Amino acid sequence: TLFVNLKNSKDVLRKNLRKSYKSLVNKEKKKVKLIFLEDKNLEKSCFEKWIDLYKSVLNRGNKDLNNDAIKLVKQGVVEKKILISLAYEENILLGGMTFNINKFYASYSSAANTSEIETQKYRSIGHFLLWESIIKLKELNNNFIDLGETSLENTKNDKLKNIIRFKKGFGADEINTEYFEKDLNE
Repeated sequence: TLFVNLKNSKDVLRKNLRKSYKSLVNKEKKKVKLIFLEDKNLEKSCFEKWIDLYKSVLNRGNKDLNNDAIKLVKQGVVEKKILISLAYEENILLGGMTFNINKFYASYSSAANTSEIETQKYRSIGHFLLWESIIKLKELNNNFIDLGETSLENTKNDKLKNIIRFKKGFGADEINTEYFEKDLNE
């Protein structure tokens, strides 16, 4: 699992950020408006735009997000158990990320970008959103952020290798954990 220690100062977190990421984040910071959906500013239009974007990304993989799941996400935001970060440019939603929050740490949950951003390789919306979310989660007094697992079986897949490399660029430490699973269909 990849963990970022949010007990570190902002300066240390910035120092641990991969050097090539710093300019990417700064470039997007000049163009993009950042919005965090929290209980105090859960703007209906922003939430609906995020849900529409997320559903469109899921639909690309022939998956769907049902109304019960949407209600749970909204409830999670109100109860401060979910943080949603959104990137806008000229009132157009470009992408977003969600993080689950518990009393021990925050964990990266999901991300989605518009198909236009996905094709614009010169854009770094994911870098910008993850960095700004790390800082926001620190400000919300979270001690750690879990960026996800790095199991050996996943590293055979090139796309997953790139995702792991991307996440490691944010100063994440790899912590060995053991997972047990059982196939309930057996």
